[in-house]
Amino acid sequence: MCRSQKDQEACIFADKVRDFRQHKYDNQTLYTDTEAEQAAQNERSKCDFIQYFAELKEKRHKNSSKSIQVNWNRELALLKLYTGGKPLLFGRIDLNLIEDYKDLQIALNC
Repeated sequence: MCRSQKDQEACIFADKVRDFRQHKYDNQTLYTDTEAEQAAQNERSKCDFIQYFAELKEKRHKNSSKSIQVNWNRELALLKLYTGGKPLLFGRIDLNLIEDYKDLQIALNC
């Protein structure tokens, strides 16, 4: 197909461009799912756990018994007390925070 020297150089160049684009396309499909999950995880880590907890309480227990609703409301109030009314981002939740929260519950005899 490539008869002259110039044609051969053009064919080699075109082949390298095709290889580069194919590699880029292959990587795009390979990492798209992983990157999308990481982006979603990053977004979730910026959400407020206390707001999520309140929404979950309403969604799951709006028709539950009064004692169950009292327990969820008490836990929600304790979370707000623990954070001083500030948002508690999912990304901040770690073992140390959970231990501190447990210590607060023990101190308040909950």
